[in-house]
Amino acid sequence: MSARGSSSGRSKPSRASLVRPTCETKRNDVSHNWYEKHISDGASSVTHLGMTTALIGYARCSTDKQDIAAQKAALEKLGVATDRVYTDHGLTGTNRSRSGLDQALAVVRTGETLAVPKLDRLAQSVPDARFIADALVIRGVRLALGSSIYDPDDPIGKMFFNILATFAEFGANLIRLRTRESMSTDSVCRVSSSAR
Repeated sequence: MSARGSSSGRSKPSRASLVRPTCETKRNDVSHNWYEKHISDGASSVTHLGMTTALIGYARCSTDKQDIAAQKAALEKLGVATDRVYTDHGLTGTNRSRSGLDQALAVVRTGETLAVPKLDRLAQSVPDARFIADALVIRGVRLALGSSIYDPDDPIGKMFFNILATFAEFGANLIRLRTRESMSTDSVCRVSSSAR
């Protein structure tokens, strides 16, 4: 039987059997390939992008009391080495002055990938998210949001990126509103109790 299959037709590819490089860059005489794997599970079929380039991770939590371990674990699942993860503690996503983010952006190079567990870890305002993403594209750096690669040339991908950024900004605005309301309520309670 030939390698092309029997005369009854082409057989279905086995799980993750179709692997082909979709993009290749070369730096310091080392090739970095992006592989596209077609994975079949019964009737369903999905496309998964496996990355063989260097990965730089970034994680952030808004308060010092929050645990960043889950974000680090998510980045490790994506293939980011633990010593390549940069973090910020006690800083909101609306604060553009973050030393961990600055370090991650400084370290990542052309042909490499900056990975974040979710977009709201990177930025919590639409202008900031767009600015960072556009700056990475100009530098030839890919942005991974979880297991998805942001593709600025894909209209649908760009739309979803903007939607995610809008929700991140909305969430940050809600937190600020609730904080102000809580402070206002506490102030009213203190005034009421002192009047007694």
